[in-house]
Amino acid sequence: MYAEAITLHPFSQRAIIKHGFRESAVLLSRFPRHIRVRGFTGRELPQRETVFYLYMPLRVEPCGVVFAPGHHRPLLERIYGNLGLKREFAPAEAAGQEAGTSGLPQEIPHFSLTAQAVSALDIGTIEVTNYGPGIEQEVKNKLRDLCHKEVATVYLYFPLGDPQTAVLCRRFEEFGFFFSGILPGRVNQPDKKGRLPGTCCVCNISTVRRLIRIGCRFTATLAGN
Repeated sequence: MYAEAITLHPFSQRAIIKHGFRESAVLLSRFPRHIRVRGFTGRELPQRETVFYLYMPLRVEPCGVVFAPGHHRPLLERIYGNLGLKREFAPAEAAGQEAGTSGLPQEIPHFSLTAQAVSALDIGTIEVTNYGPGIEQEVKNKLRDLCHKEVATVYLYFPLGDPQTAVLCRRFEEFGFFFSGILPGRVNQPDKKGRLPGTCCVCNISTVRRLIRIGCRFTATLAGN
């Protein structure tokens, strides 16, 4: 079970945490300024609102394998520990062996992703489900399309249960993405190799209107089960 609590309202955060939820990600610039917030009735918020993503497991979850990018592994271990979720972190060499020398999958010939703009929230999302040759350029293309639509924020999701993530995460971050956390609660059943396909990464870009001319900077967040 998951919940979202806006950063402007610490009382809602405390209430959720009191019921057993724990923070796993920060979703920057999630909601527009005109959302209704208690205490701000009749006036806009001073800026777009950031939210905490919180998670509480309702049962003992299976222990799957996480292919963590090396530069994010210490923080990922702390987040999973805070959530009370057991995960096996694959060694860096294992990710490299499964990904192949090119960093691209050898068993999956085609990539798969979806992208959309959510006008009600003025955000865009890009979700990668499978990797393959050309995935980096396609993410860049989708990102450019969303920038041209002038959304305020873009989130990129990709699977921590796939060995390609350990290799490609840093490349996506070269587009300007930065780590923000994990989003448990999508798909909790590991595949035959013990991978958690629903584990994913999230990225976020704000104030796109100012950045279109200089090529869109991004904030990236890792999200997972």
